Amino acid sequence: MDDNAPLFDPHSGETAYQQAWTYMTELALELEKRAGIPLEEWSKLSMVDVGLRLTSGIEIVNPNPQQIYYRVTDRAALLLVQQATYSVDAFEAARKVVAANVWNSAPLPIKLRAFAVGMLNGTVPRPKQQGGGNTNLFVRWQIYSGCKTAHEMFGLPLVRKDHEPEESAADLMANLASEFDHPFKFNTVRDWLKHKNYTVFRKRCDAATDYMRDKYLFDLGVKRQRP
Repeated sequence: MDDNAPLFDPHSGETAYQQAWTYMTELALELEKRAGIPLEEWSKLSMVDVGLRLTSGIEIVNPNPQQIYYRVTDRAALLLVQQATYSVDAFEAARKVVAANVWNSAPLPIKLRAFAVGMLNGTVPRPKQQGGGNTNLFVRWQIYSGCKTAHEMFGLPLVRKDHEPEESAADLMANLASEFDHPFKFNTVRDWLKHKNYTVFRKRCDAATDYMRDKYLFDLGVKRQRP
């Protein structure tokens, strides 16, 4: 454990594991609130769904169970189209918005109209997928990225050997996921983080992290949009 980890408080009377547990639980509950989907149902979500729900300026309009489209500001459309040039998650999100709004005769900002035309004539290519597919990715990405956060912010070791105390980041996130009805064993999470067979999975998760981080930085104004 690293006593100099950014968020670890050595004077709190709690272990780094306990502090990380509280922090990650609060993050999960905040994301549940923002996404509007109960934690227990996160396995139904894709990265595309989450990205659209968390993007400032994109509103899901669902007037009846058979109809759904999106109300998108010009700024949000610009961000989405820019991200779609390098992020497959953003590309699929933009395509989903276009398809829903065209089907329901709902308006599209000019940037998304241009994106739709580009898809049709082949001038807007789909970015190359970094890593594997989308199956149940959101929950697994949350666990994977949570391990990285617990390691970097609280100094927990990413993984541990079988005989060591069950206080690694992989233990933390496996246990926390189980609390919210997403059971994953420590060995499974450990393999995601370290095993050579999951190299592609790690690339996919890192790409998803880049996608969500850029959204946050654009909203803060730290990262600027190109006109």
